[in-house]
Amino acid sequence: PRADRKIDLYDAEGKRVTGWSVPTLNSAPVSPVYHFRVGGKDYIVVADSSKLYIYDRRGNIRVNCKTTFDLKAGTTIQLQQRQGKSVMAIKSGKNNLYYIDFSGKKVL
Repeated sequence: PRADRKIDLYDAEGKRVTGWSVPTLNSAPVSPVYHFRVGGKDYIVVADSSKLYIYDRRGNIRVNCKTTFDLKAGTTIQLQQRQGKSVMAIKSGKNNLYYIDFSGKKVL
């Protein structure tokens, strides 16, 4: 993400991807931008201090995650398997660990 909270998308050759809508986060990002491919779909994922943004490959919201968070700079997001499902493990700080499935719901 850029300093102005906008997210650009580049291809493997470093050229801007045409058709990308350049979404804007509500506040400064606290994580890098991640790409996950699950069930044949692309998910572009990034977090600010309170929200997880999940976009499709065109920059449109793929999943509206309604869970709110308390995330810090340096937050990481990993793809993991939990109870036979692909989930995003979101780690922020020493004790904050969240699991979110690809429908945007918190998993215990």
